[in-house]
Amino acid sequence: MKPMFVSICMALAVAGCARRGDDYSVAGLMKKLQSGDTAARSEAASALRGFGPEAKPAVGLLAQALKDADRSLRMEAIYALAAIGPDAESVLPQLVETLKSPEPEVRLAGAYAVPLVGLRSSAAPPAMKALLHDRDPRIRAEAASGLRKLQVASRFKNAAPTVSVTANN
Repeated sequence: MKPMFVSICMALAVAGCARRGDDYSVAGLMKKLQSGDTAARSEAASALRGFGPEAKPAVGLLAQALKDADRSLRMEAIYALAAIGPDAESVLPQLVETLKSPEPEVRLAGAYAVPLVGLRSSAAPPAMKALLHDRDPRIRAEAASGLRKLQVASRFKNAAPTVSVTANN
């Protein structure tokens, strides 16, 4: 019964967005991300998260959002960049800066995002190691998890393919 309820809610939400004429494409969300309305910008960053790597064209705008005074917008931008993953590596230095935020929620979001964006970067592990001494236990745990992700990724970074596919005739 629950999955059907969720499906109905999603259909109603989509219908409501279409009725209002909102553009929920990457390009449309990028326009919203440039608006003066902080709530609209936060909503756009949140929606871009759902596009994953397809939201790569928005990386520059999301990086700008990392500097915004609104904590909610900064966090949504961090999570959107995490969803884009290694394709957002160009903004890794800005993401690493979020790890120094005085706000624990922002540091926690950054600790989640840095390993996902910096999978191929040598800058990510030292930044994550510094968080192992954070005063917040949630951040220390996220940093440890992120370091494990980076270790696994580094093992496979230079590995040659070991599986080949052959046709059976």
